[in-house]
Amino acid sequence: MATSDASCYTIVQDSSVEYPSAADLRRALEKGSDDIKIDTLRKIIVSTINGNAQPNLIMPIIQFVLPSPNKQLKKLLHFYWEVCPKYDENGKLKQEMILVVNAIRNDLQHPNEYIRGATLRFLQKIAKDAELLEPLIPTCRSCLEHRHGYVRKNAVFAVYSIYREFEHLIPDAPELMSTFLAAETDSTCKRNAFVFLAHCSMPKAVEYILSVYDSIPSLDEALQMSIIEVIRADCKLDSSHRARYIRVMFELLNVPSYAVKYEAATTLTTLTQNPAAVKAAASSLINIIIKESDNNVKIIVLDRLDSLRERHGHVLDGLIMDVLQVLSSADMDVRRKAISIVLSMTTSRNVEDVVLFLKKQLQRTQETEFEKAPEYRQLLIQSIHVTAIKFSEIAASVVHALMDFLGDSNNPSALDVVAFVREVVEKFPHLRANVTMRLIEKLNEIKSGKVFRGVLWILGEYIESPSEIQTAMQEIRKVIGEIPILASEQKLLDDVPAGEEEATSPKVETGGGRPKVLADGTYATETAYSSQTAARLDAVRAAAKPPLRTLLLGGDFFTGSVLASALTKLVLRFEQKASDKAASNMLRAECMLIMTSIIRVGQSKFVTVPIDEDSSERIMNCIKTLSELESEDAVQEIFLKDTKKAFSHMLGAQEKRALEKKEAETTKVAAVQVDDLLTFRQFSKKAADEAVDYDQDLGRATVGDTHEDFISNLSRISQLTGFSDPIYAEAYVKMHGFDIMLDVLLVNQTPNTMQNLCLDFATLGDLKIVERPSVYTIGPHGFQSIKATIKVSSTETGVIFGSILWESPNMSEACVILNDIHIDIMDYIKPAYCNEAQFRSMWTEFEWENRVNVDNPMSDPRDYLAHVMKATNMSCLTPEGATSGDCDFLSVNMYARSLFGEDALANLSVERTAAGTITGHVRIRSKTQGIALSLGDRITMAQKNNQPVSAPALKQMISPALYHYFRTPLPYAQTLALQEKIHQLQLLYRKTSSHKDILLLLQHRPVYTAGRRQTEDSVQDERTRLTNIGADFVTTARGGELTFHGPGQIVGYPLIDLSRSSPTVSVRDYVCRLQKALELHLLEAHGIKHAPSDHTGVFLDANTKIASIGVQVRHRLATHGFAMNITREPLAWFDQVVACGLADVKAGAVESVKGKEIDIHAEIPGLLKRFGQLLDREFRPMDIAKEGEIGEAIAAVEEEAVRVGDWANSPRL
Repeated sequence: MATSDASCYTIVQDSSVEYPSAADLRRALEKGSDDIKIDTLRKIIVSTINGNAQPNLIMPIIQFVLPSPNKQLKKLLHFYWEVCPKYDENGKLKQEMILVVNAIRNDLQHPNEYIRGATLRFLQKIAKDAELLEPLIPTCRSCLEHRHGYVRKNAVFAVYSIYREFEHLIPDAPELMSTFLAAETDSTCKRNAFVFLAHCSMPKAVEYILSVYDSIPSLDEALQMSIIEVIRADCKLDSSHRARYIRVMFELLNVPSYAVKYEAATTLTTLTQNPAAVKAAASSLINIIIKESDNNVKIIVLDRLDSLRERHGHVLDGLIMDVLQVLSSADMDVRRKAISIVLSMTTSRNVEDVVLFLKKQLQRTQETEFEKAPEYRQLLIQSIHVTAIKFSEIAASVVHALMDFLGDSNNPSALDVVAFVREVVEKFPHLRANVTMRLIEKLNEIKSGKVFRGVLWILGEYIESPSEIQTAMQEIRKVIGEIPILASEQKLLDDVPAGEEEATSPKVETGGGRPKVLADGTYATETAYSSQTAARLDAVRAAAKPPLRTLLLGGDFFTGSVLASALTKLVLRFEQKASDKAASNMLRAECMLIMTSIIRVGQSKFVTVPIDEDSSERIMNCIKTLSELESEDAVQEIFLKDTKKAFSHMLGAQEKRALEKKEAETTKVAAVQVDDLLTFRQFSKKAADEAVDYDQDLGRATVGDTHEDFISNLSRISQLTGFSDPIYAEAYVKMHGFDIMLDVLLVNQTPNTMQNLCLDFATLGDLKIVERPSVYTIGPHGFQSIKATIKVSSTETGVIFGSILWESPNMSEACVILNDIHIDIMDYIKPAYCNEAQFRSMWTEFEWENRVNVDNPMSDPRDYLAHVMKATNMSCLTPEGATSGDCDFLSVNMYARSLFGEDALANLSVERTAAGTITGHVRIRSKTQGIALSLGDRITMAQKNNQPVSAPALKQMISPALYHYFRTPLPYAQTLALQEKIHQLQLLYRKTSSHKDILLLLQHRPVYTAGRRQTEDSVQDERTRLTNIGADFVTTARGGELTFHGPGQIVGYPLIDLSRSSPTVSVRDYVCRLQKALELHLLEAHGIKHAPSDHTGVFLDANTKIASIGVQVRHRLATHGFAMNITREPLAWFDQVVACGLADVKAGAVESVKGKEIDIHAEIPGLLKRFGQLLDREFRPMDIAKEGEIGEAIAAVEEEAVRVGDWANSPRL
């Protein structure tokens, strides 16, 4: 017997208000009304679920709540008995639960059927507690005979739950259910009892099916579904009843329920491969599709029908006309799927009927009330196109019908017709004459420039005879109108009467309009005024004109260049075919006049958009060809052969790819070898007639473990602290949907117990910590695993950082700063695809753009494209054929979509330089800023990874940092304000990447500073005492505890951007570099070796500290810094406090170690040198006169330092 799944509870959000005490809860239960008891019991349930069980409240609940007849209270009691602690610490059932069992027994005998049924449902929730259930078995069994169906159906499932867990409690349950099923009349109860037999006693379930064999088609729908499921399961184990089952499935195909029909059709194809059965199942599925109103159901059943067709080939071809009836659906997805199936079922036997039906549907789309007519028309045209190319015998009958849609207002439909006609005239030469003549007749109906270009190309390529060329020229003249175009338009302008001018031109007062952006990017004010010329020009433009002339005057000169190319081809071909030189010269002159007229009118005031340089050059080349180069063989080859040959080659390549795809899909292995790999159904797509094993699939989905690669797991581990830290920490980072799961391992590396240890995380970006980790205690050399969940809401680059805090043996607080965890956004970005129209629409709509310049040593643009696609997970939308060939320039569109629904578009435009490198840019657009910036960073990093940069070169790429040394000691408060002002300016300038890194070196006037861990109350007494001895006292936001700054001590404030370098410098790494620079300076400048210590700072020995470090990092910008004692002057001040919380540590100084006086100003060059080495930066002196606001702020602080005068040289004790 399979074990049951763990109980599932609803997660309840606990209120943040103060929770009442146990005494208050007891008082409310004892003396409150039913409403108060309901509210109190709800609070107790929530508290129990959240871990506060309060077992001492069980008895008050039994005393004061259990006797209540209130139905809502009884329901809440069921929830409470489900979650409350029912066993004592020894694992035995509590004595109080005897009273609970007695109350449940009374409810099972309650005269109200609702209370009985709800209690039976409750028994299913406590089905694992055998001691509770055993006294209730007789009462539960008696409920099977209750008069009300609601009680009986819940009693069946209660017996099932008990029998599944503890078979010995009801050993005769299968026989009991068989007897119950035979006598039961309620359909739901029968279904529940049958499900019991199906899961607990399959032979009895089969026996029941055979006993009601003839009446199965008339049973209730739910019971029929359960019978079908049992039939599938039984046929996997025993096929002795297969024939009878097949007959039942045939009969169930005719029942009214669509769900039963679908399951019966699916099961029938798994039981037999007989063509009649397959055809009957398919017919039933088609009937469901036609009659079902839910479009999602239609698509699901169409998928099943399609898989049947793939499996059984031409068995279903006879049903093709039935499938065509599905096109009556208004949903376009359903229509597309149905058309796809129809095209795959079309053969030479039924193609005429299919095309006739599609043509009738095409005619219906012209009716105004037809739903989604433009989209449906385009789909039908594409389908007829595919069919006509596949079956050439019907091409002639459909091509003329489709050409009626060349003038369709729906441009995509007309373009599909052009594509179809172009392919027909290439593949079927015998149809060319009729098709081209029909195209010539339709020229006057065409409205779209794209359609005109396609038709003109066809006419220029495939009109052969001189008479057809002359006919085509006559029609082209009609659609252009009178030529020269400029002269005729000017004549119309001159003929506009004054009355019409006044009627057509409204009065517009002269005045300033909104600013306009000119072509060079500058602004200008537009002034509108009415004039006779403008009004007459508008009247000429508004006059009715032939279609091609309208397009040209509207600025479509690309169509004009295509017209020039087509006319050139017609003239050259006419000269080849005709012997009449006079007619040939006349035709050439006429065509040259048309081309010249297009250029002239494009440069005039009659067009809305002037002719572009490219179109003008194309038309001029055609004029030059006709005037000077028509006899050249190369010209004849280019115009009359090359373009047609390229089109033929393109069609051949398309057919080859389609054939290869079809062969790949239809290739079947004829034999199975003994050493072939086994195919597991759960890992592959299910075939239509393959048995569906829901039990195995469900078991694998809920229980089966997926084992990940060991190396992959190791790559997800981030080291958070160093091996020499008191506590070692590492985190296993796993992406799980929209969550980041952090499994942090902590190792206490000290011989002391770490008490009240807290792992404190914080985030940058669109990351949110779900819950704060608890406080732990870790023994000496002990381990602790802590899990944390972080929600991700967008693809903005995120950073997780934090610290570990604990109490050391002397009760002082210790801290370790963690290394940062950078979240890889590529886990959330997946390749996606969209069509050209969707790409252009989104490109116009999206407002965020990130432009990344490209300078890469790769030599092949296509290799760089593959490199970028791999780095960004973006897909290339530009067809492979468009990027093939040998070319130094590459421009492609790319697209990706995040798990959060964010679209990311990119355009890559690069070229190969003479030096063999790649240069250009990548433009990324998105609706939100985060994904655009993140993808840009990925491309930048990919370039750096592909082109390693040496350390000196990297130093040169990052702008030098500036430093300023204050020779006069500064007041601490003003210096703190200066740091904050520079920090805010850096934040502001960072948006334009113009912020500068600054190092301030100085001495302070005597001051004691407290860190952010110390509250104002805790330092109030110290503040009073220390200010009395002559020092200032300031509370700051830096790390660390109380310390001293004053003359004789060099203080450094590096105000730098930690994200400027690549990769970003973590906070811990930054602190280590500061400490290393100080240690290096002491060693190289003074020969002083530091002593290792577990604490931050530089120590001369275990009890002498010479330099302190305390930093604050906000938005990756660092403030505060370090302090190093040079002279003996600070030592007396340090003796007045416990510096940095280290009671057994005293302050040291360079002068004390060296035994001689040290010039503090001489230390500055050496410190700058070492900091430059450790921070990989070059430090240059700041010219404060040229640094704007920052320079002014620094100058103001220096003036204040001079103004305040002298300071105390030693403590006034």
